[in-house]
Amino acid sequence: MSVITPHPQVDIAARVPALAETSRVTIRLHPRRMSVPDPAASKIGGVFLWPKSEPWPECETTDPPYWWEGEWPVPEGARVSLIPVLQLKASDVPEMEFFPGTDHFQLL
Repeated sequence: MSVITPHPQVDIAARVPALAETSRVTIRLHPRRMSVPDPAASKIGGVFLWPKSEPWPECETTDPPYWWEGEWPVPEGARVSLIPVLQLKASDVPEMEFFPGTDHFQLL
């Protein structure tokens, strides 16, 4: 099911013409809290589809990012797995372009 966002009541591009050239069509997600046992389903967080023959991706470094100001709780030499954030199936978001030969998008 596709939900279309109504046009804004104010034409922002008319008020700020420089923004007009940067406008793009977007996909707005409407996540709902529920149990999703299928690892191949579209979801935010949870268990993701991943080939058993491939290791789960890990951070290349445990150094804190430049913006981090607190304690970094990762011991030196530790391996840190990437965190699954978003998984989308092509059939659930036909408006989105996927890499050729793929039917899932994953953000880790």
